[in-house]
Amino acid sequence: MSHFVKPSVPHRPRTSVLALPAWRRVLWTLPALALLWLGVWWASLEAAPI
Repeated sequence: MSHFVKPSVPHRPRTSVLALPAWRRVLWTLPALALLWLGVWWASLEAAPI
């Protein structure tokens, strides 16, 4: 009985966000920070007295 052996594909190690240059770190984190900021802003609008 023969088993199918998948050929090994060179696996690229996943780089950490901290290993990236500063400008790329900003590009990676900016959308998440913008969503958080908008969520806080929206919540404060709902809680503000009219």
